[in-house]
Amino acid sequence: SYARRSVQASEEEGDRVFLSRSRYALGRVQLVNGDVAAALETLRRVQADERAQSTVDPSMLRWHEELAEALLANDAGDEALALLAEVRPVAERLGRSTVLLGCDRAYALCLAAEGRTDEAAELLTRTVVEFGRAGLPLERGRALIALARVERRR
Repeated sequence: SYARRSVQASEEEGDRVFLSRSRYALGRVQLVNGDVAAALETLRRVQADERAQSTVDPSMLRWHEELAEALLANDAGDEALALLAEVRPVAERLGRSTVLLGCDRAYALCLAAEGRTDEAAELLTRTVVEFGRAGLPLERGRALIALARVERRR
């Protein structure tokens, strides 16, 4: 894939900034394609890369929500919740509303995994609307897919 090639090129060039971004893209592709174990490994590397670069602003690369989703899919719901609890106050302090929406989507998936499908559906419904208002159709679509999955479980 192009994402994998980008990772390889960034590694060969020693480009730490684009390596992190390339891994993020690869992790998203892996997650969307259902390869959750590979996504978890890739996104953990993104987490390590970003922390090594002392990146504070979660909007610079929105890996947190993706890693939380991968953790949840790999039966690490508590770790997913801890990650979301860590990033949310930073995003709130910096006014990063789209990061907060991504966290809401991931948190709703955590709620659904706990059997709290009514709460999850309510949160996802709001998230769908807000992603639409923010002009992010792909993220709105992801929230709609998550909502559909939750509704099927109710």
